[in-house]
Amino acid sequence: MDKKATAVTTKHDNFFSFVILIYCMAVTCVSAIIGLVYALDDSNVFLYVLMIYTLIGIVFSFLRTKRNTKHAKYFFALLSIQLIIEIAAAITLNIALYITIGVLGIIIGLFGSILCFVSLFKDAKKDEKKPKGVGWQIVILFFIVFFAMVSMTSNTLIYRGGYFEPFTKNDGTVIRNISYGPKGARNKMDIFLPKDLSTTDENEAILIIHGGSWVRGSKEQISNEGKRVAKHGYIGVTMNYSFINLDTPVVMDDILDEIDMALKQLKIESEKRGLNIKRVGFSGYSAGGHLALLYSYKKGATSPYKLCFTIAKNAPAVFTADNWKLKVLKEIAQGGLGFTKYNEIENIDSIDKQKEWVENSLKEISPHIYISASAPPTLFSYSENDTTVSPTQAKTLLKLFNENGVEHQFYLYKDSTHVAFERRDQHDGFYEAYFNWARKYFDEAKGN
Repeated sequence: MDKKATAVTTKHDNFFSFVILIYCMAVTCVSAIIGLVYALDDSNVFLYVLMIYTLIGIVFSFLRTKRNTKHAKYFFALLSIQLIIEIAAAITLNIALYITIGVLGIIIGLFGSILCFVSLFKDAKKDEKKPKGVGWQIVILFFIVFFAMVSMTSNTLIYRGGYFEPFTKNDGTVIRNISYGPKGARNKMDIFLPKDLSTTDENEAILIIHGGSWVRGSKEQISNEGKRVAKHGYIGVTMNYSFINLDTPVVMDDILDEIDMALKQLKIESEKRGLNIKRVGFSGYSAGGHLALLYSYKKGATSPYKLCFTIAKNAPAVFTADNWKLKVLKEIAQGGLGFTKYNEIENIDSIDKQKEWVENSLKEISPHIYISASAPPTLFSYSENDTTVSPTQAKTLLKLFNENGVEHQFYLYKDSTHVAFERRDQHDGFYEAYFNWARKYFDEAKGN
């Protein structure tokens, strides 16, 4: 082969390696978020984007194979394997496959990087010049490694925290975005139905409320629990609710009214779709756990459904100064009670009197104030190292439950923070208690 032909071939080889390198950066970038988006937004859109990227890479490698581009056949094989894994992940929604996609992406990326470096230095040696483009390739390689590590870390954490829950047609079906009120997207709910739901037997549902400090979040973020509930044979219901912020004059009681509306709509949907829902339980995480507790204790007696139990994970439940910083209590009062009422505190100079005013005001929306003998059986949890929602609230709740004869169970996430990413065994232990609690009190209600 003459020098001119050799130069052209080398140029094609370098071009191929560089394109593969760019491709691998895109793949690892997308793979870093596919599991996270599915877990927190209940969407697989980025997995489908990744499949399109991989298909383009396969076509590109195949065309380069036809032109005898060096190493193209190896990339063609690796990318074909990658596409098969991505298709399997889309079908099974298996977290291990999501992690594998990230690992294989970095393997392909490293392979492409090595080829690029080798080609650059070979060319430079022949021409007796300094290699060009090394800096760009190092930057691209850095991003490949970075995104691959993010991919493996994020997928591992969402698995350990229980935020990733596969749900395929073999598990059941989802009825999405049912409107229960006039406020558009904030008044929507999803219903997760078990695969073999009987329309002749009496069925039970669990209404699940998302967290987000009452100012953010969505039903999609708690969809993992709706799926888990359906896989255990119950109907899972997740709901959005109005946020408390300066733009929308919403207070906590308004959200309780929306929960009431959601339950009424669930009753309508049950009759319309033949779901035959006869008993309901409540569940919520963080701010959603607060709303579940507050509604159950304050409005449970007038609920459209009889509430069989309440489950609250890491929920604000005791708004007192020994459990919260004064600044945080002020913010809760400002939003939860309404900005006009909160303005009263501006005229109080003494810190002790401010604490007293805030505590007295927050009794209106603090679940512990409403605990009575009629409160539904309550399973609640706190995380040992939680700096967002203090686990010290458990002491007050346990005292009040015992004094009022309320059936209860306390679950402590040991060595865990608010989001409980740290230990999978803690997550599994909580949900074992969760479904034992549901079964026990649904059965008791059924027998009465």
